[in-house]
Amino acid sequence: MQHWKVLRGCLACYLFGILISWLNYLATDADDTKYLIDPWRGFVISIGYGAYFAVFLTIIVLMLWGFLAYKKLSVPFWAAPLFGILALSVLLIIEQGFLALIPGFVLGGLWGLVFWTAAFGKAKAVRMHFGAAYI
Repeated sequence: MQHWKVLRGCLACYLFGILISWLNYLATDADDTKYLIDPWRGFVISIGYGAYFAVFLTIIVLMLWGFLAYKKLSVPFWAAPLFGILALSVLLIIEQGFLALIPGFVLGGLWGLVFWTAAFGKAKAVRMHFGAAYI
């Protein structure tokens, strides 16, 4: 069933987000020993905070998939990176200002590629559908 593939893509994005968040934590706090907590605690914090975003974004992705499956639309591979770029760029611009556009563009595209690769593999386009197979 296709919704399991979509959930697999969401899980891959969550794991990718934990990795990026933790690496960012290690890189930015490495110079500041006053506020540095142990790296493994930072990893656990990345897991916890990532879960809040993952639940919210998984609900959005499942609603989008449900709409596309209802309409039985074919989605090209570039749609996932484009959605990631738009979503993350807008969120980062709201939070950090216009200078966050470039990191939002790069990371959003990467998240979209991670989602597509984990969910659908090397497919260039996928017809969204409910059920076990589309006829």
